[in-house]
Amino acid sequence: MVRAYSGEFRRDVIAIARKGEASVRQVARDFGVSESCLARWPRLADRGPQHQRGRGAAGQSGRAGGAAGRAEPDPAP
Repeated sequence: MVRAYSGEFRRDVIAIARKGEASVRQVARDFGVSESCLARWPRLADRGPQHQRGRGAAGQSGRAGGAAGRAEPDPAP
């Protein structure tokens, strides 16, 4: 089952992981997220809010399409 995490939670976990005081594995374990999520979140955050879930129209959270809430690739130029 896919669990949605708030933007604030993601930002906090990313900040802690980027400090480098603990491994990604340990930070993920401490916050109850998968290592793959924690590896992906900083990349999405660096790309900007349009690539983050929960940033839809009128601030509504949730999924707007996509397979199991996965980010879809950028369209080819």
